[in-house]
Amino acid sequence: MTKKEILIRDLCGRLPYKPIVHIENSATGVSYDQELNPLHITMLTESDIVIIKPYLRHGFDTKEERQEYSKIDDVVEAMDYMLAKHIDCRDMVENGSALEAPEGMYLT
Repeated sequence: MTKKEILIRDLCGRLPYKPIVHIENSATGVSYDQELNPLHITMLTESDIVIIKPYLRHGFDTKEERQEYSKIDDVVEAMDYMLAKHIDCRDMVENGSALEAPEGMYLT
């Protein structure tokens, strides 16, 4: 699976949780940050000109988040929790497909 395919799958899973994404148009040089919406995923799948990178967190920021996560015993529920909390569960920041979220971007 390519990095782009992994990114598209990841963004589809995050869509209900409204992550902030960085969008660049390499043809025009325009770039901006915006809340993810379905049109962004369509743009990403249909164009090589548009680059979209979500802002993701490396881990849990609070003791409460770590405690909540530790109580989850279902794999699907655990993945949903990480997606909802904007955690980078696929090492996308490391491979360049995502950006590290600035501290406080996703206050819960």
